[in-house]
Amino acid sequence: MSFVHRWLCVMILMIIVVAINYMVESALPFSNEDDEKNPDSLMMMNATEMDVADVDRDIFQIILSRGFQYQQHFVTTEDGYILQLIRIVNPFINDRRQRNDNLKPIVLFHGFQCTGSFWLITMAGRLMNDGNYYEFDAEEDGHRQHFNDTEAVGVGNTIGFVLASRGFDVWVVNYRGSIYSNNHVKFNTKSRAYWSFSIDEMALIDLPAIIDYVTEKTNHTSIGYIGHSQGNFIMLALLSTRPEYSRRIRPYIALSPVFYTDQLKTPLRFYGPLKEVLRSHPTRVPFGMEIRKTYTEICMNPNTQNFCYNVYHYFLGGHRHNLNMRRMNVYLANVPMGSSSWNVAHFFQMFEHGQPSRFDYGALINLRKYGSLTPPIYDAGRINSTDMAFIYLANDYFNSLTNVDKLKSKLKVNLIDDYLVPDQSWGHMDLVWSKYSGRLVNQRILDILARYD
Repeated sequence: MSFVHRWLCVMILMIIVVAINYMVESALPFSNEDDEKNPDSLMMMNATEMDVADVDRDIFQIILSRGFQYQQHFVTTEDGYILQLIRIVNPFINDRRQRNDNLKPIVLFHGFQCTGSFWLITMAGRLMNDGNYYEFDAEEDGHRQHFNDTEAVGVGNTIGFVLASRGFDVWVVNYRGSIYSNNHVKFNTKSRAYWSFSIDEMALIDLPAIIDYVTEKTNHTSIGYIGHSQGNFIMLALLSTRPEYSRRIRPYIALSPVFYTDQLKTPLRFYGPLKEVLRSHPTRVPFGMEIRKTYTEICMNPNTQNFCYNVYHYFLGGHRHNLNMRRMNVYLANVPMGSSSWNVAHFFQMFEHGQPSRFDYGALINLRKYGSLTPPIYDAGRINSTDMAFIYLANDYFNSLTNVDKLKSKLKVNLIDDYLVPDQSWGHMDLVWSKYSGRLVNQRILDILARYD
């Protein structure tokens, strides 16, 4: 199939999905009460059975099916959004007071069009009765690998559960507008006012509220933070605006530190002209849960799986040999998960200009809000954190090496770790979803965290 034909197919698919979105009301995530009430019934599943079951599981069922428990925490922001944080509880740590006082809190902040489930779906796995976390091998169906002893075997691939099994206090964030954080004290998700937010609000309102909440609840003066993609833009924007938060984040580990956005490979860089349309009509983009379930069902058909993977690859890059292809439907069921059209417009705006700027409301509103006709630029030179680590790729469609080098050149502080993953075939999502992420990324993360015990 020629490039032109592929482009036309992708554009037709997107047009159909967006059109259906205006006709279908969003639905709540699938719920399986039997799994939730009795997660131990899943213990004897092999990898294939868990892969199939994971397609329809929400984040809570994913956590329970792995043998962990969870707490739901809600943070109300100064502009009325209610954010849900999900705290993963390891049941083998019985003393909750000890948990709060002694375990290192780690906040996981997902990227654009994802939710907190992003950190939890890389592989099928299970926290067993001996307290050790196992994962199913990607190559051999049903074969358990023990990933708790790094010297004996190695590190698991699903970073959220790897951290929880190793005694970290894991807090999974869901940004405003995602299916797990779609409440507001005044507006509902059918309101244009609800969707009138960009990346700026996530960085300058949501993230400080989250940091303040977690430090208070855990009685810690500082917390660890691991971000991916937009989760890093948000943190870098905050640190450049309010440098005092640097001492509250120790360490900050950035998987694909997105900040400068020129010279990108993703085809989304060509969609910049759409930003005016997206800005003029605040709404959910690209679609609600009902549509997501529909296309996931389509992609479960063996005859359409290659097409679905090709669409994934077209936008995100990478190579199929890096993924556990048995779980491709699980990944597709969890991305894209929707956000504000202003969130999308904000990225398109930065794709055009390559600069980490505030949201462009148009000249008149900019003048009133910022005191200038154009939005101001976030200044990386103001970041004063000495606890930052960058982990990045050679061929990331959303974050070129040129952009990473530019960010590093703007910083006036040294990184505690500067790591280029030594596999040039990796794509943007492989930093978390690769079946080799345990060895090539997660071990590095654990080594960094060990410095902060």
